[in-house]
Amino acid sequence: IQIIAFYVLAETNNALTFQVLILLIITCYGGGFACMPAYLADLYGIRQLSTIHGRILTAWGLAGIVG
Repeated sequence: IQIIAFYVLAETNNALTFQVLILLIITCYGGGFACMPAYLADLYGIRQLSTIHGRILTAWGLAGIVG
């Protein structure tokens, strides 16, 4: 869904379509954010979960600042 939304977003000139696509993309983003701790626990175990998850959140924040 996000791939299609990003493709259409790049091609749209309509303000309403732009707003709907941005809302759709933001809605999809929350699912990955909520599932990441469980996925990391499955991959690396719970012993290092807080460290790894903290680094991922830091990387997401820095990526948002950089653009």
